[in-house]
Amino acid sequence: MPIYEYSCEKCSRDFEELVFDDTSPACPHCGSHATHKLMSCCARHGGSQQGDYAPTS
Repeated sequence: MPIYEYSCEKCSRDFEELVFDDTSPACPHCGSHATHKLMSCCARHGGSQQGDYAPTS
């Protein structure tokens, strides 16, 4: 599902929103539409301590 992170320029809070088009969602805290999409980090799932592509024996 396309869940994106946004930041509100009015109240400076960050929030996540499920978005299906290119419109900026309203801030759930203050209702402002002056929001912008944040760069999200990728989540790492599983893998070993040395890295996801470490050779196995």
